[in-house]
Amino acid sequence: MGIALVIAALWKISLTPEYLCATGDSRTRHEIIISLPHKARWRARLMLRRLIHDRDCEVRVAALACVRMMDLKELAPDVSVIIREDREAIVSAQAIEVLAKIDPDAAAPVVLESLKDPRPDIRIGSLLAAGRGMSVPEPDLLATLTDGDSRVREAALKTVAKLRVMNAVPVLAGDLENQQLFELSQTHDALQRITGVNKGIAAEAWLEWYRER
Repeated sequence: MGIALVIAALWKISLTPEYLCATGDSRTRHEIIISLPHKARWRARLMLRRLIHDRDCEVRVAALACVRMMDLKELAPDVSVIIREDREAIVSAQAIEVLAKIDPDAAAPVVLESLKDPRPDIRIGSLLAAGRGMSVPEPDLLATLTDGDSRVREAALKTVAKLRVMNAVPVLAGDLENQQLFELSQTHDALQRITGVNKGIAAEAWLEWYRER
């Protein structure tokens, strides 16, 4: 009888999310992450503290997304460590966005520093954080519009449009003359969103408006 009780207890423990976090495969760990918002906050926090350092990159990204969704400010120090130390740029980029959500004060200097990171994904993550209201000096933000990576430039374009950065107008107007059709359309849309007017696709028309506004 005693052995049966021990076996039953061990079986019960083996089915707990905490145990499966340590022993389950990546699919199991993903399923656990999906369930965490429905569990007690303290319990979710303990598991996510482990899962954001998981050996699987995709699990780490999913765990960070859950931290953001649950607004677990208590994990801000752990997220800061990931930004500095994770080997996968996609994970660090996600961590920047999460930190901007759960602890804006701690994220501000990180976002500014990460705009100059050599990894494009990190720069994109920083721009997305800036687009959500993170304070970034305007010159640093404008510099990303001429980034050497097209994905970063696209993220920068969306960010300055969302924030309606008026001093981006001359930079974007200059781009109108040497872009392909798709990029030209994106730049024109951004100029309209920033200014609230439509001056077409002639660079000089936008520059004249900017000088006279």
